Amino acid sequence: LFTVPALDRMPNLSDAAARVIAAAVDVSAFMVVRRIVFGTPQARANYAASLPRTFRRVDSTVIPPDTKLCRCVGPVENAETSRGARYIQFVGEGSPRKGLHTLLKAWAECDDLAADGWRLRLPGPGVEAWSCALRSGDFEGKISRTEVYSRLAAANVVVLPSERQARWREQIGLPALEALQHG
Repeated sequence: LFTVPALDRMPNLSDAAARVIAAAVDVSAFMVVRRIVFGTPQARANYAASLPRTFRRVDSTVIPPDTKLCRCVGPVENAETSRGARYIQFVGEGSPRKGLHTLLKAWAECDDLAADGWRLRLPGPGVEAWSCALRSGDFEGKISRTEVYSRLAAANVVVLPSERQARWREQIGLPALEALQHG
C-alpha cells in the first residue's frame, strides 16, 4: 500500500528495523485515510490481517482489474511480424525486483530459440545497464505507453519474472494486466 523508498537506501538498517518503520508509516497513514481501494481480495485480506485494529476504521473495497481486450493500438502488422518474427516481450524497469537478471540467465540457456528466430525485447528504464549479459535481443530503453501496448499486442510470449525482495512483493503486475488487455 505505502512504501518508504528511503529505507532501501539505508544499508546499515536491519530488516527488523525497516519493518518497524514501515509498519509505523502504514499505521499512521491509516489514521488519516478513511477509504482505500484494493486490486485483489487477497491484498485486502493481507492488510486486514497485518493491521486488524487500524483496518477496522477504514472503508475498503476491491475493484478487480479490467482484462477486457483493448483495441487502442489497432491491428499490429509491420515488416517484422509479416516476416514471421517471434518475440518474447519483457516490460518493466531494470531493477532486480523485476527479475531481469533471472530472465537474462534463462535466455542465455536458450540458444536454440535465438537460432530459430526468436527475439527477446527489453524496453524500460534502466534495462540498458544489463546489456553486457545479453548475446541476442533488443535493449530499447524507455518507450511510450502506446509503443508498450503495440509491443504487447505483437508479442508471442510476455515474461514477467518479478521476484520478491525483503521489503517488496508484486501484488499484481501492471504489465500482466496490460498483456491480457492487448492480446
